[in-house]
Amino acid sequence: MTAALLGGRISIELGFVGIPIGYGILIGRASSRKWALFFAHLALLLTVVCVGWAGYDRWTGGGRMPPYPDSVAGGVVLVLVAASSFYVRSALTRSGQEEWFLAEKQETSAAKTLTWAVVAVAAFLHASEQTTEWWMQKTLAQVHPVHVRVAPYNAENGQGMKTLDLSGEVVNPTKQSVSKLPRLTSKTFGGDDGIQVAFDGVAAAPFQITLRADGFEDKTITLDRESQKVIRVPMQPLDAGQKKTEPGKAEPKADAAPATTRADSD
Repeated sequence: MTAALLGGRISIELGFVGIPIGYGILIGRASSRKWALFFAHLALLLTVVCVGWAGYDRWTGGGRMPPYPDSVAGGVVLVLVAASSFYVRSALTRSGQEEWFLAEKQETSAAKTLTWAVVAVAAFLHASEQTTEWWMQKTLAQVHPVHVRVAPYNAENGQGMKTLDLSGEVVNPTKQSVSKLPRLTSKTFGGDDGIQVAFDGVAAAPFQITLRADGFEDKTITLDRESQKVIRVPMQPLDAGQKKTEPGKAEPKADAAPATTRADSD
């Protein structure tokens, strides 16, 4: 419940009441046995009601089967609830159990240690589940599909490029143990309009791709959620005798095109 609250929502877990009941059962408290039996019978009753209502709804044609995997998960939950409740009931109603709970007992350190150990493990697992779910929802909210075709052309005459090289996050991915977005595939193809590149996949943040061609200044474009399906990129030809500048070695010419641009879009 604390993990859900930190994630920005409220979650009420009825299983929380099992902590004092379980501790009372460990030390042989009669009232804990009564509460455990009450919740076991209540869970069995609710399970029967849920199954009966679902069957009636399906029989009369008024309900629809939940989609996979919700339908499977719901069925598994019902089976687990029924099985655990039946086990609690049978364990606490065996011959001689009631007399044992009525006998005088003292609290033991072993019972306390076992109780808090179970609570700590359950709290850790549940907090991990809530945190992972929150992280997945936050990540999926940022992920967006990418279907972009990049069409570079000569900025002076409008003709398509005859040669083209790429570099960037997609073209030269670094080897990492953890997958990193964007996860895209690139396909280069030629035609009457010159060489073009199509990117398909998913991304969670803007990323940059650098276009290189012999005799032209490098051009870096940024692809993000708002990128058009077809992006025409003007490539500026180098002046006669001008050499392409290497990053970090020399300043570009004052009249050179900017290194980074959002590019023209169709």
